[in-house]
Amino acid sequence: DRILVTNLRHREALQRTRDALQKALEGLDAGLSGDLLAVDHKEALEQLGRITGAVTPDDLLDHIFGNFCIGK
Repeated sequence: DRILVTNLRHREALQRTRDALQKALEGLDAGLSGDLLAVDHKEALEQLGRITGAVTPDDLLDHIFGNFCIGK
């Protein structure tokens, strides 16, 4: 099964989510402590939040609204 992601911002966030979760799995295999693993989990959650709207940092809003031509 394949998923089609048509929004570049969403695709990039999903790739960063995957990368963060992969790092967490590698850290788990290496025996890292929970607080170190939490850093990668937090990154994955923040990236998903960029898609769902739970995270709205200023740079994300600038990126979104920078793609619109308002008042021209």
